Amino acid sequence: MLYIYEDNAKILKEINDNTQNKRRRNNEKRFEIDNTKSIETETELPKKKRRRSTKRDSRIDAKPAKILPRDKNNKLILPVKVGKGSNEVTILSIGKIVYDRDAYHSHRYIWPVGFESQKEYISMLDPKKRTIYTNRILDGGENPNFEVTVEDLPGKVYNASSPSGVWKKVLNELTSKGCTGAKTHASGPDFFGISDLGVTKVIQELPNADKCSRYVKQRWIKDEEGGIQVVAEPEDDSN
Repeated sequence: MLYIYEDNAKILKEINDNTQNKRRRNNEKRFEIDNTKSIETETELPKKKRRRSTKRDSRIDAKPAKILPRDKNNKLILPVKVGKGSNEVTILSIGKIVYDRDAYHSHRYIWPVGFESQKEYISMLDPKKRTIYTNRILDGGENPNFEVTVEDLPGKVYNASSPSGVWKKVLNELTSKGCTGAKTHASGPDFFGISDLGVTKVIQELPNADKCSRYVKQRWIKDEEGGIQVVAEPEDDSN
């Protein structure tokens, strides 16, 4: 009986030793795996952030041209209306290009000195009525001076160093007067009418436009005969 007991004790000891050894090997393997993951994480290169897509159009993309009316001598007929409905702007003067001062153009727009346009918008005196706002681009020295005057507020003048900046001042005052129909933000080039494709074409064909070093010239889609494809003016759906 004593021998049987000793044999059983040896067997149990061997089983216990084997179990402990197996656990130790498993722990060692687990440590190796965790350590490898840690090293991989430390050496992994940071992922590049994806650039947010932009809705803003690119001058690299060719567009169908819009042709503004000209006389028999190929001179632009002014005044001329561009846009439709609430986006309508009347161009009174195109102006002249200042090419030797960088602030007078950007990669998207050229700001001709003497450019003048008018836009009908909400009156500050009576929000139920509309009045004429006159936009001008003036020579301000190193920077162009964007000016807006109001027909029913003689002597009232708004100025800024950008078209969006000057219209922001106008819209802020309209809002402060409780004119709920006024926008809170607006595109200055749109309100000036300078973003219209027909106006863009006229401006970039002015003398010295090619000397505006930062400006990216708008390209036009060609038709089957190699000429410029012309876009039709959209119908007025404001009524």
